[in-house]
Amino acid sequence: MTGVSSIRLSNSWKLSAGGICVIVVLTLWHALGAPGPPLYWGIVAAALMILVRERRRIGRNLAIMASSLVAVTLLLLPAGQDPGLGFERGVYIGSLLVSLVASVSILGGCALRSPVVSVVGDCLLTFPAFRRYVPFTLTSQVFSAMLSLAGTNVLFAIAARDEASPRRPRIAMFSAITRGFSAATFWSPMFGNMAILLALYPSLNWLTVLPLGFVLAQLTVVVGACLDRSGCRQAKEERDRIPWPPGALRAAATLLAIMLAYLVALVLVSAASGLSITSCIVLLTPLAAILINTATAARPGRVTNGLRALWGDLSHLPKIAPEILIFMVAGCAGTIIADAIPAAWVSALSSHLAPAPWLGISTLMVAIMMLSVLGVHPVLSAVLLASTLPPQMLALPALPHFGAVLMGWGLAASLTPFSVLNLTASRQSGIALMRISVGANWRFTMVCLVLVTLILSLLVPVTR
Repeated sequence: MTGVSSIRLSNSWKLSAGGICVIVVLTLWHALGAPGPPLYWGIVAAALMILVRERRRIGRNLAIMASSLVAVTLLLLPAGQDPGLGFERGVYIGSLLVSLVASVSILGGCALRSPVVSVVGDCLLTFPAFRRYVPFTLTSQVFSAMLSLAGTNVLFAIAARDEASPRRPRIAMFSAITRGFSAATFWSPMFGNMAILLALYPSLNWLTVLPLGFVLAQLTVVVGACLDRSGCRQAKEERDRIPWPPGALRAAATLLAIMLAYLVALVLVSAASGLSITSCIVLLTPLAAILINTATAARPGRVTNGLRALWGDLSHLPKIAPEILIFMVAGCAGTIIADAIPAAWVSALSSHLAPAPWLGISTLMVAIMMLSVLGVHPVLSAVLLASTLPPQMLALPALPHFGAVLMGWGLAASLTPFSVLNLTASRQSGIALMRISVGANWRFTMVCLVLVTLILSLLVPVTR
């Protein structure tokens, strides 16, 4: 017997799930200001235990990719200024992402049991397979803007319900979800990238960058829709669109109100505690999961049934073992690789880029994406480029420079095989990781690069 059923019968999932809970607790403890060394060694020990126990879940290609990253990291280790500090930072970055994936997996499972979400999912699946790109992209942008990765995870689960779709529209459907998430990162305050980047640009605030970010987000929607329609122009539809189920609009309005309330709660807790939105998602997930499970559980004994449902969701946590491997390895590799880049190279590069605004803008975006594809986490690659090639070094105003870094960061999340998005999309869809990431997004990325470079270059003289 294989799969989740055998895991539940043998109860072997409890130790692995417990290890993931340890990682979550230690990560939050560190975010609240606890000292570093004792905690990150606890995180390393828990991660190693999980990987040993769940090694059969890790595919061969992913294991080879992780081994290659480790080899490159060891080669560059002597070139780093402080390898020990880089390792510590990498562990905490990886553990935060692991905690986020675990949290949104539980929250997504709770949401899928909600009849409201079920109705919205049914509405999306009423569209014929070759016409789902735009509805899924727009819904993903809204869900992600309100719920971050939790909303994306819900849509992945909805898309996975349709296993009968041909391969091409299935890839397009999952790509639409990842690109919708990336679009939301360009303007929503729910994402850590917005907070991190605004801290690097003192002259900017969220209201200042909102119009540009929102325009760039919708540009990616249009580009993706055009590429999808050109690819499916010759496709023959097997059926017309099915009418929406009864109560669809009411269900959508209810779901939107719930997501807005969750967003407000996250922002308030973040402001009161000083934690990032990502940490607040991890912190509030248990409470949100209990509330959702209790509200959707059968009577009598709603609380008891809700807790049982949460316990069932915990049994699925060992499934994220591949994410644990790649995030821990990529987190450590990314910090050490970034630390090993010589400062003289950066100075020489900036002297060649400053005379041409379009060249500096395109280089920022391409560099962030290339570093991300090589295993440097998009957070690290974006901060590295924003810090080492600041606006004044490239002779760019702050807003176009910010837009270039933001776009590079967002496109990297869809392109790199190391992102939470693509790892989850690959697992949910059954499509190979490289196919759902680089294979599905390289044309989309190139077109967006050209158009955004043009837009931001035209913005340069306006914002000087």
